[in-house]
Amino acid sequence: MDIENIVLDKSEVRRYSGYKEKFKIIEELEEKIDVLIDEVKKKARVKYVYDVFDVKVDENKIEFSNVVFESKSLAKNLDTCHKVIILAVTLGNEIDALIRRYSSLDSTSMVFVQAIAAEYLEKIIDEIEKDVVSSSNDKIYLKPRFSPGYGDLDISYQKDFIRLLNTPKKIGLSLTNGGMLAPTKSVTAIIGITNTDFRAKNKCSSCNSSNCEFREN
Repeated sequence: MDIENIVLDKSEVRRYSGYKEKFKIIEELEEKIDVLIDEVKKKARVKYVYDVFDVKVDENKIEFSNVVFESKSLAKNLDTCHKVIILAVTLGNEIDALIRRYSSLDSTSMVFVQAIAAEYLEKIIDEIEKDVVSSSNDKIYLKPRFSPGYGDLDISYQKDFIRLLNTPKKIGLSLTNGGMLAPTKSVTAIIGITNTDFRAKNKCSSCNSSNCEFREN
């Protein structure tokens, strides 16, 4: 996977930061975003790990690798799926440090760095998805990704991702006593694999969080 050549979508950076809603396109801010994108990509220490498991979905229960999740929204998402991708990605402690530095120097830059990090993580997962699809001998389709805390999938399931993927050892990703990921600019996710061409309208279509500020119609 060619991490260095990943291109970030500036419209998504604006959306994550709230820029699109609060401002008109301002040249000075656009230049700031460009500079910060370069800085984030240079400082990030991208690491990722994923695995593929057989899955069984029974009403609101999702079972794979001797793990059982209970979630109505995830079960709906995984309808027709026979396998799931379990993944974890981190940008490393350096991005956390960058956010802390800007929090005391320039609050606007801090907000943009957080948004850029979110978009970077999304694009890395896009590349993982491409790897899985291209390596499959069968024609497969991937359902919208789902993370602990989405819909009714409890955040406490985060620990199962950490354990299954052995992330502390493999990519330096762990959980705090409060159940938060460390480094903070990290993500875990489950992605359904199906042979059915469902053609979801967008990545938000299987999530029940209708009031989410980032929801795409």
